[in-house]
Parts: sequence; C-alpha cells; structure tokens
Amino acid sequence: MSIAHDTTAPEHVRRFRLVRGGRRGEDRVVAEPPPKQVLLSPRSARWLPSLGAALGPSYRVVLETHDTPAAIVIDSREDALAELVQQQRSTTRIIVVHTGHPSEQRMAAAELLDLGADAYLAPAALPALAAHLKALTRSWAAFPPRPEPGAARAG
Repeated sequence: MSIAHDTTAPEHVRRFRLVRGGRRGEDRVVAEPPPKQVLLSPRSARWLPSLGAALGPSYRVVLETHDTPAAIVIDSREDALAELVQQQRSTTRIIVVHTGHPSEQRMAAAELLDLGADAYLAPAALPALAAHLKALTRSWAAFPPRPEPGAARAG
C-alpha cells in the first residue's frame, strides 16, 4: 500500500514565517497574508501556469472567483472588452494586454484607460506583466481605488 500526498496547498491553509530575534531576542511566528488573487479573462487563460510561476507564492492566478480579485488581466481581443473593464470593482486593478496585430485592436489605449483600466501593455512578456501586477497590487495607499462608475468627478 502506498500513500499519495497532494502537493498543492488547499485554499484554507495559512502560511507562516519565522521572524528571528526582536526586542528581547525571542523568535516569533507571524502569519503571512493570504495570496492576492489575479483573475484572467477567458482569452488570457493561456497564461495561467506561466504567470502563476512568474508571480510566485504571494499570488494565486485564477480563471474564476467569487471574491474580489486584486487584479484582472484582460486580453485586448476579448469580445466584451469594454464591459469587462467597466464591470470590475474599484479595488480591482485592471491590466489590458494588447495581443495580436495592431489592426485587431478594438479600442485605443486611451479609450481603455478612460473606461477605468489601470494599465495598458502592448505587447508584454510574462515577466513584464508579472512586474506590473506586483507593482499595481503592492499597496492600496500607493494606488487608491478608482471612483465607482457614475460617481461625480471633482474638477
């Protein structure tokens, strides 16, 4: 008889890290925050394994979620591109990645940014995309939430 172990961590497992020393020289264990979710649009799903590896264990790349993701990556060739950008919550960072030929671009980068996208990358290698995701999701204070659609703008 053999025992097989699942090497993938279930979602309810919490990670901890050891902090050596301190004021009294005592070690302590600190709970790490749960991984930030990055949602991929249907056409960007092909990046799932390699983007997850590029982001590392602090991020979880998913194709579906019921939670509010930290970021969403949208392929510029999505059929419902404008709707995908507009339906995201203000705390979700939106990155549109231009793929394909320039003639396949449905909307100009400026239009997408006006709709609420936080970044437009044309074209991007996965390490560059991972770096943008990390920068945009690093701190809510550095990148405050966007105003909700329809909210009055001061000016």
